[in-house]
Amino acid sequence: MNKEERNKFLGVFPCWLERFIPRMFLTPQGLLVNPRKKDRLVFGAAHLVSPSSICINNFTSPDNEIELQYGYTFKKHLKRIYNLRITYSNEEILLFDDDASGAFRHIKLHPDVTGAHAFVIKNKLYVPLGSVFGSNVSPHNWEVIALSRTKLAEWLQKQPNIKEIEEKHKDLLNLIQFPEDIFHPPEEYVQDTPDSINKGVIENGIRLPTQNVMFVDDNLMADIWDFLKPALAASAEALFILLGSPEKTLRKSPLSMDKYYESLCSYTRKQLGYLINARKLTVAITEEKRKEIIEILLTE
Repeated sequence: MNKEERNKFLGVFPCWLERFIPRMFLTPQGLLVNPRKKDRLVFGAAHLVSPSSICINNFTSPDNEIELQYGYTFKKHLKRIYNLRITYSNEEILLFDDDASGAFRHIKLHPDVTGAHAFVIKNKLYVPLGSVFGSNVSPHNWEVIALSRTKLAEWLQKQPNIKEIEEKHKDLLNLIQFPEDIFHPPEEYVQDTPDSINKGVIENGIRLPTQNVMFVDDNLMADIWDFLKPALAASAEALFILLGSPEKTLRKSPLSMDKYYESLCSYTRKQLGYLINARKLTVAITEEKRKEIIEILLTE
């Protein structure tokens, strides 16, 4: 909670103040503990404390919100890799993805409804200033930013000043790490065959920009390095244009640095829980996931 306050995602008040605020609504909280990930606070927007209680999601509905498109992301990403191999039959296709940090929190709530998303932990009253993880309309509100980011990033790649954008974010790009075997490519890559639908990434003699596909807050990309590098710079720039550039005294950076510090840009990469190999053109579950499934089957 100290981190949430430090990032200016919520306001903190003494808990006794709650009884004096009209139309205040308190939602139960929980903590999701996953051994492979960071602990995550759970905002129980659909949780009913008793059969007669009412939850905040009873008051909102996604029926009139923008359609969610991230369900098609993985298929779209794999299709892009397939088309890249058609165009670049003997070049290394690299995979990378960057994340928006605290995604939903950047969609600010109107002051009139902040009290409707409040909660109490111990002796403190917390009032979120941005969308909460658990609301049935938060994903839809974020989808507007996600789609805008992909379109803006691809547009920026085609601008004459893309080299200036690269230079602007060179410190970020220099953090990207590569595995040793990337400098020892195989003699031959698994090849694709063009068809009436998949014709590569060149249309009418024009090279298409690196595709950005968002799965909620993950922006998946694949390309050869000469195109992936400016695409990564454009992706960061697009996010900063939409949500604000990093300013420690004003706001948290909307770009998560975890992927830059903790993962490799390579022909093989774990994306959305699957292991993709752009050399072999395969998709598999990870060894960790395989063992987990076997363990579950044996215990059932």
